[in-house]
Amino acid sequence: MSLDTLTGGASFAFIFICIACTIVVSLGVVTIFSIFYHRYFFPRVLFPSYDETFTPRCSVILPCKGVPYEFERNIRSFLELDYPNYEVVYCVESAEDAAVPIINKVIAKDDRASLVIAGMTKTCSQKNHNMLAAIEKTNNPDVYVFADSDIRPLKHWLRELIRPLSKKEIAVATGFRWLYSSSGKLGEIANAYQNCMLLVLFSFASFVKDVGLWGGSMAIKKKDFEELKVKEFWAQTVVDDNSLSRLIMKSSKKSVMVTNCITPTDDALKTVRQSVRWFERQCMFLKAYQRPLWYVAVLLVVACLSLQILLPVSIGMAYFTDSSFLAAGGASALIFLFGTMATALFYPMLGKHPTYFRFLLFQPISLFTVLISFLRTIFTNTVVWSGFHYKLNYRGKVIAIEHNP
Repeated sequence: MSLDTLTGGASFAFIFICIACTIVVSLGVVTIFSIFYHRYFFPRVLFPSYDETFTPRCSVILPCKGVPYEFERNIRSFLELDYPNYEVVYCVESAEDAAVPIINKVIAKDDRASLVIAGMTKTCSQKNHNMLAAIEKTNNPDVYVFADSDIRPLKHWLRELIRPLSKKEIAVATGFRWLYSSSGKLGEIANAYQNCMLLVLFSFASFVKDVGLWGGSMAIKKKDFEELKVKEFWAQTVVDDNSLSRLIMKSSKKSVMVTNCITPTDDALKTVRQSVRWFERQCMFLKAYQRPLWYVAVLLVVACLSLQILLPVSIGMAYFTDSSFLAAGGASALIFLFGTMATALFYPMLGKHPTYFRFLLFQPISLFTVLISFLRTIFTNTVVWSGFHYKLNYRGKVIAIEHNP
């Protein structure tokens, strides 16, 4: 089939075909690289190069809020790690938090664990505030480790997460979360797809530019934490991982994604609206602390959204006007649709998908939630998160906080 046939002779359609092919090929390359990194390069090349005897004293800091899915089992697992020298500091905003009785039950008979009540934040996100309060109560660690209470790490998690820090130039090591849907509900599938895309993009960004950090599973050497002035920066920012990424990029330090510490979880959000809100927040963090990347992403999102919308528009124009489906840009829309679906065919090589057929079937809708979530960030400088509204300035500093439980 000739190019003229695909475009219907329209130069407009040719331009969109070029855009669609560029996006699909780029996404395919990034996806395949991520699989290569996870399945071969990190476990067989990078990981063996780190010192397996490296076991510094670690303080695991676990901010908690409310009682998420399987909360007690999750937080208890942090006291069951195969590691010789560590403590776990749980931290909450208020003694009235529903998590407190469960935390007290878990730590009652373990002198390695403690609970810190941080109080209400005034200058930064509540999560940052809680973690900074917990840091003040740690017992002279060599490494700070930060994790989320909605993951359940395996016994080797801590040992393998901190192992890359044995190299002097590596300041931060990060894991990630593999989120999957067990029920196959549309909201869960959309959230799982969003997480898959983030993992792919973070894997590539982490390798190329030390960008991809995830605060749900992250370790940093204390001396680097102090040298980079992370405490001072977190005390005025809305998120931990993206803000730390900015500090790493501006320094000579390195970060690494530890594929051994990808934690599978099946607590995907239940509704499409929740998934859109969640991904919007992730995009807002990018806007606040990696703004040049956000600008590039804006152009890509507009292009992708245009290609998605172009399919029904092309069908409508072919039906109601004298224009052909191809001349209206239909070929580029189909290339984008089936090209992005094809990249999703590789996702099972990164982790399990119990409802994979529905995951693939609803991929266009899931991708649409990604694009709409990102588009929403163009029109706001406010992050909505766990009952707080954080207003940010251009540099990502929190300038106003409104608490709406």
